[in-house]
Amino acid sequence: MSEDSITEIFCDVDDFCKALENYCKNRCLPGGKKAPKWFPASRLSLSEVMTIILLFHLSGYRCFKWYYQRVHMRDCFPCPVSYNRFVELTGCALLPLLLYTQGFRRGTCTGIGFIDSTPLKVCHNRRIYSHKVFKMWAARGKSSTGWFYGFKLRTWLSTTAGKSAPFALRRATLTTGTLTLSAGCAADCTGSSSGTGVYLAGFV
Repeated sequence: MSEDSITEIFCDVDDFCKALENYCKNRCLPGGKKAPKWFPASRLSLSEVMTIILLFHLSGYRCFKWYYQRVHMRDCFPCPVSYNRFVELTGCALLPLLLYTQGFRRGTCTGIGFIDSTPLKVCHNRRIYSHKVFKMWAARGKSSTGWFYGFKLRTWLSTTAGKSAPFALRRATLTTGTLTLSAGCAADCTGSSSGTGVYLAGFV
């Protein structure tokens, strides 16, 4: 990716972060003490953290640790933090990144659309009964590769360039809620649709 493209993405993300910060400050409840910062002090700003995450997903790499330590542009981000510190900062950048991709930069699916899902496993099947972290949210499900325990990430992709696609994270189930979810994801989508029969049945 060229430096001009990286600068364009960073400027767009930085403008969003400034607008979001002003929006939150203007709507905070008045108090005698100074309001706590919603992003911890770091050598990397919130907009830089979000930009690095977006560049990773646009790069095609599968391992973020390798990308951050070996590939990502040191010239564009002259004050990087360690990998462990960056992982800590991603937790604080999750909500702004979600608002940016699904609100500020969510595109309208036009042309040819593809709807599909991928499993997000939280543990091995033999450790389901001893798993405690996602015990209240995860569930059993089945994909094309077999049974698993966790969540299903359903997304709608289209030929629209430069915009993020709508997605939804739900508990892993077989068919319950699939039709409703597919119709909800494609509420603003027009054009041709392609997917499995379970998803496309919601539009018939």
